[in-house]
Amino acid sequence: MFEQSQIIKRVEKRGGIKLPWKVNLRDYIAKVEGKIEISFYVLGQKEFSIANYRRIDADPDIIRDQYLIEEAIFMIAKELTLFNL
Repeated sequence: MFEQSQIIKRVEKRGGIKLPWKVNLRDYIAKVEGKIEISFYVLGQKEFSIANYRRIDADPDIIRDQYLIEEAIFMIAKELTLFNL
């Protein structure tokens, strides 16, 4: 399991997200159109778990894609907080 607060701090330290993420709380998907999709489960209030990720533009590589996955986690957490879920 990931430590959400540490990931948020890392993304903030890097200057925030670099790509235009869209989070769909109804379908539980965070994505950058044409690049990557990450699905997630909402576990409780402001808690979630990443289900899987899929690269659209390349083969998946969890090491290479770490920053993208962290950006998705950052944006999902932000959306859950924004909508108080």
